[in-house]
Amino acid sequence: MPQPFFVGLFSQFVHDELGQQKICYMDPIASPPTRNDVIQETMVRSMKVDLETNQDYAIVSYDLAVALKAYSIQSLEAPLFDCLLIMLGNFHLELSFYGAMGTYINESGAEYLLTESGILAEGSLNGFIRGKYYNRCTRFHDILAITMERKLYNSFLSGLPQEKQEAICHKRLQRDGEFLETSQVFKENMEQYENFFTGVMQGVLGPTAQY
Repeated sequence: MPQPFFVGLFSQFVHDELGQQKICYMDPIASPPTRNDVIQETMVRSMKVDLETNQDYAIVSYDLAVALKAYSIQSLEAPLFDCLLIMLGNFHLELSFYGAMGTYINESGAEYLLTESGILAEGSLNGFIRGKYYNRCTRFHDILAITMERKLYNSFLSGLPQEKQEAICHKRLQRDGEFLETSQVFKENMEQYENFFTGVMQGVLGPTAQY
């Protein structure tokens, strides 16, 4: 965030055509945010702001637990809140995604790779699996995904004939200026790996549903 001194200095060189903004805050509600009456009150206040600012729609963001109830209220009270756009915060969406990923890898052995290697502390394992630790999930899911991808590729590579393995290794070590993306050997290798990857995923997840 810029420091006040920087803003003052920068304002001498830039002419802002927009008028001074006025930031307003709603009065806090001293009640649990998951209560139905509290949620409906926030929706009513958001609609009032919509009318005061002459906007066609009002936008409000909730976390997942509150948004589910807000969607229900919007449906039951239609068309009262039809102009209210209820959105989920990106932060909560990411945590929900990490929780789903944690459920998928739980008791698969992958989580113990992280603890045994010292990347993830054992005391943080349950929070990581449930998607409660944003910073840990952001870093460690990337590490786990890259590690599993490398192991899968090595498994694919070990199943190739010896001459193809040598050709790939030779192409990696070449310094003749040719990019891997333009190499015919590399292209064929990647196409074969994509087929291998698809076969493995279908074996793990089952066939894709037909629509």
